[in-house]
Amino acid sequence: HTSDGATSTETQITGVTLTNNNTYRIELEDGVAARFYVNGVLEQTLTTTLPNSGSIKFGFGSQGNSSDNGRSVMGPVWFGVEK
Repeated sequence: HTSDGATSTETQITGVTLTNNNTYRIELEDGVAARFYVNGVLEQTLTTTLPNSGSIKFGFGSQGNSSDNGRSVMGPVWFGVEK
């Protein structure tokens, strides 16, 4: 998810097994691109509705919290970069 403060762009990354240990990374090139990586692999590049000035906010979240043999399991993961 990216937002320039007026409009936003959302995209979905598929093929990630959420019950595995995964690493996530976002690289923001100010006003040019936001790159989303999962386990070191570039999965998505967004080039529209990017924050390009002022304070930039970063956030992430997850839906649900079920149990798998006593361990918490994350649902879908959301990341956002906004103005």
